[in-house]
Amino acid sequence: MKELISITKPIALALGYFDSIHFAHRKIISSVVEFSRINNYKSAVLTFSNNLPDKSSPIYAFSDRKNLLSELEVDYLIPYRFDENFKSMSPLAFLQMLFSTFDIKYIACGFDYRFGLNGEGDGEFLKEFAKNRGASVKIFNPIKVDGQIVSTTLIKESLLKGDIKLANNLLVNPYFIEGRVTRGKGRGAALGYPTANIKPADKFLPSFGVYKSRVTIDGKVYPSLTSIGNKPTFSDNLTTVESFIDGNVFNLYSKTIKIELLSYIRELKKFDSAAGLKEQIKKDISKNIK
Repeated sequence: MKELISITKPIALALGYFDSIHFAHRKIISSVVEFSRINNYKSAVLTFSNNLPDKSSPIYAFSDRKNLLSELEVDYLIPYRFDENFKSMSPLAFLQMLFSTFDIKYIACGFDYRFGLNGEGDGEFLKEFAKNRGASVKIFNPIKVDGQIVSTTLIKESLLKGDIKLANNLLVNPYFIEGRVTRGKGRGAALGYPTANIKPADKFLPSFGVYKSRVTIDGKVYPSLTSIGNKPTFSDNLTTVESFIDGNVFNLYSKTIKIELLSYIRELKKFDSAAGLKEQIKKDISKNIK
């Protein structure tokens, strides 16, 4: 999938922030991919390359979303930077810019999609504008999974509650954190349980705690336990993401790994000693990996 600046070939376009590529987002995007294939167009998704200043961090960073969209076989990504110029653009100016830049034949978006200054542009405005330019628009109604409307807000609430099962169900695939392995303070190794430490991009993190997980390294998947948060036993308040990986893995420094969370195990605790923490880690591994 390439980032698109301009193209003469007709496109089918998905509009939205798509900050998590959840089940409902995938329905919208899939309709664009299918429409483009049937009509011999190219599929494209518009999203923002930076975090929106008036919202909390996205579930997935821009780099994460690019990878997910590639997996969905989208032809092109149209990235825009949300800044003061973009924010002040009227709904009409936004659509005029899109249609003057691209030969748009089909647009799909969610029922709650808003655009332009103060979010004044809505689906009806979009339909009327597109109709006059020979493009069709499909606005998706709320989509439910297990009786609940799929939304980024619900996913974030689930992650904060430690309800990884629900969050993963809404996301379709397990929530993941990807990053480059960096050197930590070596406390895990000193306890006999070395960990891979990563610094994730600016994204939404779940509730602090210990999780059953799996880690992908160079295309190979390993069972793991992942701790997200600080280290109360050592009075260390720095937020970290670190995984104990079950398997013979070496020389991970500077490698990019993908950590997928499968279930919530427990909250972080302050133990009276390093020996107490070591015993708890042993129990966690025995119960959840071996």
